[in-house]
Amino acid sequence: MLFSDQRKKYIGEIPENVFCYEMRHSDEGFEPCELAKGILVNFYGTIFCSHEIDLGDQGFICFEESEDFESMEVMVTFDEYMELYLKYQKNHQENMNLIGGFSMERG
Repeated sequence: MLFSDQRKKYIGEIPENVFCYEMRHSDEGFEPCELAKGILVNFYGTIFCSHEIDLGDQGFICFEESEDFESMEVMVTFDEYMELYLKYQKNHQENMNLIGGFSMERG
């Protein structure tokens, strides 16, 4: 999974097999509180992953205040992430889960 603080339209071309979701932060602070296909206000960031996330009937997932988000403190570009993703996909065809969490380096 890759997190970026940018909207996907600023990233460039996104392959069809990569799923994109946006996160919203709360009105009271800057903690992420919702995951959806598109966020209009209080944009927190974009998540790219190798599998589709079930957003339920409402089309979004709300996070509890008690949930905490941790960064792996690994910075990669989107192209580097895709290179890792393709290597992982090639070497692990039978297990198509996430390759781990990364944060995206601006540039």
